Parts: sequence; C-alpha cells; structure tokens
Amino acid sequence: MTAETIREPLELLEAAGVIPFIEEWRAEDRSTHPGGRPAAILDTHLLVALLVLVLENAPPHLTLVRDLLAYRLDDDARGMLGVPAAPRDHEDPVAAKNWYNNVCAAYHRLVNVMDPFPQFNRREGTNLQGRIEFRLYRDHEFEATMKSRLDFFSNRLLEASLSAMPREMRRGLKKISITHDQSFIPTGTKRGWRGKVTDRRTRTDKWNGAVVEPELYHFVHSAGARLDEDGKLRTPMSWGAAGNFAVLVPEVDGDPVPHVVMAFSLSEPLKDSDLELVGLLQGLITDRGYSPGHVTGDREFFAGSTIDRLHRAVRQMRWGVVTDLKDDQLGVRGSVKGAILLEGAPYSPGIPAHLRNATIDFRAGRIDEETYFRLIDARSFYRARAKESPNADGAQVHMCPAYGQNAILLCEIRAIHPQSSKKAKRAVHETDLPPAEPILPAICRQTSVTIPADADLKRAQLLQFGSRQWLRTYRNDRNASERFHSIIKDPAHEGVGTRGIRRVRGLAANQVLLAIQLLAANIRIITRFVRKMHLKLVYSVDPIRPKHYSSYGRPYMKPRQAPDDDPEQKRLDRPPPPPPEAE
Repeated sequence: MTAETIREPLELLEAAGVIPFIEEWRAEDRSTHPGGRPAAILDTHLLVALLVLVLENAPPHLTLVRDLLAYRLDDDARGMLGVPAAPRDHEDPVAAKNWYNNVCAAYHRLVNVMDPFPQFNRREGTNLQGRIEFRLYRDHEFEATMKSRLDFFSNRLLEASLSAMPREMRRGLKKISITHDQSFIPTGTKRGWRGKVTDRRTRTDKWNGAVVEPELYHFVHSAGARLDEDGKLRTPMSWGAAGNFAVLVPEVDGDPVPHVVMAFSLSEPLKDSDLELVGLLQGLITDRGYSPGHVTGDREFFAGSTIDRLHRAVRQMRWGVVTDLKDDQLGVRGSVKGAILLEGAPYSPGIPAHLRNATIDFRAGRIDEETYFRLIDARSFYRARAKESPNADGAQVHMCPAYGQNAILLCEIRAIHPQSSKKAKRAVHETDLPPAEPILPAICRQTSVTIPADADLKRAQLLQFGSRQWLRTYRNDRNASERFHSIIKDPAHEGVGTRGIRRVRGLAANQVLLAIQLLAANIRIITRFVRKMHLKLVYSVDPIRPKHYSSYGRPYMKPRQAPDDDPEQKRLDRPPPPPPEAE
C-alpha cells in the first residue's frame, strides 16, 4: 500500500480534528506523569488504518488493522505515518502476536478516554450481584462526561465526511433539516441478561450467569410480533444497543440533498431515546454551528414522549416538528382564550363540526382522500393568524381570522375592515357562532390573544397537519430514513446490522467503530448522489428513479437510421387501412 492510498484517510482524520481532543482528554484523566514505554501504535496510526479498511469495504477487525500496519504498508507510507518498521519475517508468529497486542492496546487506550463504563470485565462478564451494584451505585456524572466525549468524537468524524460534497453544496448546508429514527445495532455478544433460564440437563431453573455488556439491554423488534401455539403474543428481542440517527433531508419543498447521517449515538434500548434526540439536535447547533430547520419523527416517537423531556426542549432550540398523530390525539383537545386547539394549531371557535372531525372521519373510512384534502384546505380559513413571532418563552400572539384588513374569514361578530380585500371570503355559518352569553370568547372580542407556549405543544407542528404539503414532507422524510438504514445495513458494504462485523465488546468500543463505518457510508452516499445529479444534468436521467441504461439520452449517439430496404421499417411506415364502410 502506497503513500497515495493513505493520503485520503489521513486528510479525513485531519479534517475531523479529533486527535488534539483525545490528547487533551487523556491529559485531564491522568493524575500522575505517564511514565512507562512510549506506545508503538499511536491514535493516528490506528484511526487511519481503520479508515482505510472501511473505505475498502473491509470489516473493521483489529486483526486486519494489524495486517495493514505490519505487512501492507510500503516504506513511503510508513514514513508518512511514522509506523514502526515491518517484521523481517512475515511468517513469524511471535512478531504477528506482538503487533496484534500493540494494536489491541492502542484501541483500548483510545476507547478508555471516552468509555462511560470502564469498570466492567469484558472477558469474564459481570454476575448478578455486580449488575445490581452497578444499577444502585453508578456514577451518573462520570457517565455523562464520558458520553459527551464519545458523541463529540463520533460526530466530528461525521462532519469530516461532508468534505466529500462539492463546495457549493457544502456551503448551502447552513440551515439543515433532519429525520430521526432509532434502529437496532448488534454488539459483540448475542446473549444478555434473561432472568431465570432452565438447564437442559437438570431441568431446573437457574439464574443466568455473567453478562459481558451489562450496560446494554434487549431491543424489542415490534415488527416481528406473532402469536404462539398458546395464543400468547410473542415479540422477538435481541441483545444489543439502540442506534439514534439524525439523517439529512431537504427543507420543505426544497432542493434534494444526499441523505447522509449528520449525527448519531448509541444508547441502551428502551431508555432515554427522547433525551438522545435532544442531545443530537443540541450538538448540531452548538458544536457544529448549524441553524435549525425541521425534525421529522414517526408517529410513536413524539406521541410517546413527554413534553418536559422532548417537546419543550425542541421548541426552545427553534426546531420545527413534522410528525404523525395517533388516533387518540385527533380532533379538538380543549381551548385557550376561546381559540380551540385542533390537531396542533389554534382555530376560530366558529369552525364547523365536519372540519373539526375531518381526520377522524378519514381514518374511519367515512370520507375518501380527495374529500379529506379539500376539508383540510378549508380549515386554513379558520386558523388563528399569528400576529408576532414567538417570544423568548415560546408564547405567541394570535388574532381572529375575521379581524383586521388582512382578514380571510367573514363573521357576524367582527365588522369588515374598510381596507379589507374585496376577494370572496368564506363565511361563518350562524349555527357555528359561539354563544354570546354570558360573554363572548376572548379571541372574538379582543384584537389579539396570547397563546401560551405549552398549549397543545405535544401536537404542535411546523406544517398544517393533514395537508398535502405535510403529507409530502412527512412521507419523503420517513422514506429517506428507511432508505438510509437499508444502505448502511447492506452486507455488501458497511453491514452495520450484521452481528460480528465489529468484534469488540461494550457500548463505547462499538460506537467508535460504528462512527468510522458511518463516515465511509456518508462518502459513498455523497458520491452516488453527485453522480446521479450529473446524470440528470448531462443525460436527462431522473436522479431518484434512474431509467434503464438503454434509455439514457446520450448526446454523442445519433438515433439509428433504418435502411431504405428494411421490410420492418416499411411495414411501420405503411398507412393504416381505411375503416370499414357502414352497411
């Protein structure tokens, strides 16, 4: 392997800029002078070798790192990296073992500066008593510090992968939008804690023994649920980690972008997935300087999280939300100062019942899709108009849609403004007017009202729920997320969902290797996206749904001309026979 081959991985590592932070963290953790023998394999050697492997579509195994550093580099490459000289005898097992030990020591030395759980024995495992003590006496402050280092290291590598974008595209990534999803990531062990198990030989119950990765848990695969012979619902579970991914998507009705992962983290399954998303969104703003656009999540995620843990933090960071609503969240859910709260937005109390229940009727099958979209469009006339931008606390001033010179609704309660537009407006039916006794609602008698920040916050969204624009944005973003996961889990490339592709144990050790794999996946996605855009520009090929290669409009190829004596061409050029005469 030549020096030119390792130049690109070395430039990626320099663009990430993680080596100075690793040295700084190591100096912070060191209580005394390091002493001892200098390391033979440095952090730069290890990371460059891992990058070379994943860019070659090879698994990031430490044995392959040993082979690359010990045997595959030529003299120029060794001089560029500063790697020790190769063994004289490539068949020497002692030298091979020494090189492997040095590589393993270098990897553990790298992981130790950002491992939230360094106390576990990764060889013999942790027994039941040890797991109980870990849950009772865990140091949450230390774990948070190490977790922040681990996520910072991972996302710096992902930021370096964006250097593969053309300059104009990269400069356009100032305001970004992402779609979030969580996926199962297998780790180094198959079996975790399972409570009591039955010994096949003695037919007696016993406690499951030591667990190598006690900081992880079972990931529930809800899509594979089935009924067993006894009629009980069985849901398959796998031991491992939960990967939290923030994938880049276009702005609402914006230009296409490559669906690369912008931020990610590993966490314990079924725990704190909402806080993981908040951390990813915060890191994109504070650590990397992006402006917030919108974040798209599936129906279960935002609906299943609490306002205090997710929705309020997302709103304070100025991220817009695009998500689906569950059946028990549809329709009207209370009112604020007379404005009814309908599926995430304040509306006039004069909105008719068939518009209030449009989504409920559509999901129940009482109306078709075209009728539903027509009713959703009609809702916009009754939506309270925002008078000002939200204040620092998130509260926003709204006004009645029938008030002022920009009114879009006619109502008997409100007088028509003399400067109002003469265009035809929708009118509130007299049967839908709010009762005047004992007093009209505040939004009907005041010039404006202030809607608190937490009013219907769990259902609040950037776009009008149910509209064509919302549906188009939600579907495209969710499809982008599923497409990204299918790419990174492809066994022909990164294969991040294949157990054994990362032969290390522990959350931190797996996240370091996964970050390097995702860097390679981002580069591959960007390269493919740029190529598709080039095909669209030069050959008029759709970048989303490419045609068959025979359909490319090649400008350098002239259409085939049939010879004059071609019988097939003469048959096609023959005029059609006249129609039969009517009798």
